[in-house]
Amino acid sequence: MKDSSDPYLMYQACYAFQALQYVPDEETALEAFLRHSTALVDGLIKISGLVQLNFGGFLEGLKEGQKVIEEAASTIKTAFEGVLSLFETGRGAIDSVKEGLGSGHKRLWYLAVRGATVLVREGRLAELNKLICEAPCRRNPLFQMGICQLLGEIADDETWDVVTRKQAVDFIGVLYRDDRNWGQDKSVKQWMWTILCRISRVQDQAVKVHASVLVRNFRVDGYSKLSSESPLRSGLAPPKSYPLLSRVQNIPEVENDLHRVALAQLSQHLQCQLSVYIPPQAKASVDAADSDHSPLMEEVRSFLKGEREVLLLRGVSGAGKTTFNHKLAYDLWTEYTTGRPGERIPLFINLSELNEPDDDMIAGKLKSFHLDDAQIKELKQTREFILICDGYDERQLTVNLHTINCFNDHGRWKAKLIVSCRSQYLKKDYLYDFQPKPRRAPPRTSAELYQEAVIIPFTEDQIEEYVKEFVDLPDDQVLLADRPKWTADEYMTKLKDIPNLMELVGNPFLLSVSLQVLHLVIGDTQDLKTIQVTGVQLYDKFVEKWMERGQTRLRENQHLLTFDQRTALQSLSNDYTTFSRHAINYMKEPATSMFEEQGLVGNPTIEYSQLTEKGTWKAKFFGDSAEISLLREASPIIGTGTQFKLLHRSMLEYFYSLDFFDPGELKKTDNHGIPSYEALIDSFRTHKMTKTSIVDEPLVVQFLGERARTDPDWKQMLLVLTDTMQTDAESIQGANNAIAILLDAGISVNGIELRALRPQWYSSI
Repeated sequence: MKDSSDPYLMYQACYAFQALQYVPDEETALEAFLRHSTALVDGLIKISGLVQLNFGGFLEGLKEGQKVIEEAASTIKTAFEGVLSLFETGRGAIDSVKEGLGSGHKRLWYLAVRGATVLVREGRLAELNKLICEAPCRRNPLFQMGICQLLGEIADDETWDVVTRKQAVDFIGVLYRDDRNWGQDKSVKQWMWTILCRISRVQDQAVKVHASVLVRNFRVDGYSKLSSESPLRSGLAPPKSYPLLSRVQNIPEVENDLHRVALAQLSQHLQCQLSVYIPPQAKASVDAADSDHSPLMEEVRSFLKGEREVLLLRGVSGAGKTTFNHKLAYDLWTEYTTGRPGERIPLFINLSELNEPDDDMIAGKLKSFHLDDAQIKELKQTREFILICDGYDERQLTVNLHTINCFNDHGRWKAKLIVSCRSQYLKKDYLYDFQPKPRRAPPRTSAELYQEAVIIPFTEDQIEEYVKEFVDLPDDQVLLADRPKWTADEYMTKLKDIPNLMELVGNPFLLSVSLQVLHLVIGDTQDLKTIQVTGVQLYDKFVEKWMERGQTRLRENQHLLTFDQRTALQSLSNDYTTFSRHAINYMKEPATSMFEEQGLVGNPTIEYSQLTEKGTWKAKFFGDSAEISLLREASPIIGTGTQFKLLHRSMLEYFYSLDFFDPGELKKTDNHGIPSYEALIDSFRTHKMTKTSIVDEPLVVQFLGERARTDPDWKQMLLVLTDTMQTDAESIQGANNAIAILLDAGISVNGIELRALRPQWYSSI
């Protein structure tokens, strides 16, 4: 193994060496082997107290580092002479841990891997996740290799249930992407790729397909399999073989299945963590001053400790509601302690994924994790929940989730309810949709059981903090890696010098977009105070650059594409229409269908199965044809298994707005001025504006309104359309839309009786 470049062989050598560090001098190699294969290492037991299920003590012991290890076991002689030679020609991961490995010292990564093995044997998957995410050695490539092998063995072992095996595959995928916390060692990435390739050939079709999707998604990164695949062992006891210690300590058996729920939810939340996270601030109501704010997390924690039952989390699009909800759910799950009296179970529910909200929302969610009726009944009778319901507006719900589920009534689920909703979608009487019913015992009014938190825009200090973290990010953790080499001070100067830009970037998502395309917006302009920037311009630049980056990535990895895909890429790249324009046109169609085919709710998540939905509208956009797969790969779409969603909800409205007016389409048609009034009237009779109402989609209206402020042709077209309402009954829907857009743009519309059109929209005029 001395000359081997195979990370698997190098890892096994390091693991064996560390195991020998715990072999007492008087023990033979055979005795050591038998002891290590049948029980925990004595030193590990002393440190961790795992026999007593004292996971907290184990993790704290790891955090104390080398001092704890040295105190827990006596110094042991090195078993191999010249062990340093193992590492002289090491590569990738081995280089990063070379220092000191051969000196006879014990290493934390070995203890952590051993502890992880015990947690898996006992089915304690939530604690396994916490160990992986918080162990002080989590960025050590050898620890990472051990964890990946452990997850691979779960996925490969048929004694585990299919759901858990698929979740193990997902977890590998999460860790593969999590460069911020997991690092980006090439050997570890190669190891993950090899394990996923191995799992993609297992007999179980569900697990096989699950792994194959990840293999296909990661193929463009250019990693190859190891020359010899690592053997994956089996025989780790699945959670359903409940540990004897759990029974001795009277831990309900359902807790072991809750670990599966925890792992699934934690994996989901890890995927949604951003490279830069700035804790949001919030105020108590929309009428309160922005200056009267406090940390949102503190407000939510106070709500969870208090007597109120519903918290409505409000904010504009891009304010960070979903990001915060994932952060909250992640924190609550990592704090969750098995079977502790009064411990509430956190449950994150993406409302956009529900077909219809029903009166047993908790049971429905638990069934999706394959808990049976008896387990659900036990949880209903004995446990309390924290429901984090994200995206009330995305389902355009009009029901009171607390009321229809009868939460906290006698014999019903006991739960605290947190619901997030974009402020633009709340009606004047929205409180009826969120406030609980009054309580008789103890007496509580609806208002006393209800609380609001309104996320406010970033302050200048928060913007500056975000910019500093953004500048420090490695290029591979930035969505668009070709950013300028500006310092944080240079970024802040430009943000402040461009009129109104600081107000725009108070929105976290727009701030993220702005920092990545600001140099494109500025160009060669010397006097920044002459630049006018709108939100839709930032989206335009971001999307165009994203598509260009996708095309570049596909070209660089053509050797990984099929023959049909290479042919399609050449056609798309050589066409008179640019690749970016092809990709934008591709995105407009599914965005429109996601609004119109899903009941005009604008659900940003799509479930598509190539086996059962080939004949549906989804197949056109999410099928496996060469051209479609390339355009989807280059677009801001995230695909996991059979689920597809856009990078951000606002991207859905952005592409949908382009279906109404797309300046890029006008540029390529060599348009010689605006057509005559009569010609416009005729064209508008068939224009999308006259067929579909968008007045209930504020962000779509906002995007189109911002274009009206900067594009005189679009403004003139809208003014002509508003005029048709007086002469053409067929165009009244279009006129209604046009007036909403012009009002949003702050453009006066003279001579039009606005109140007669839509009183609820124009009541403020």
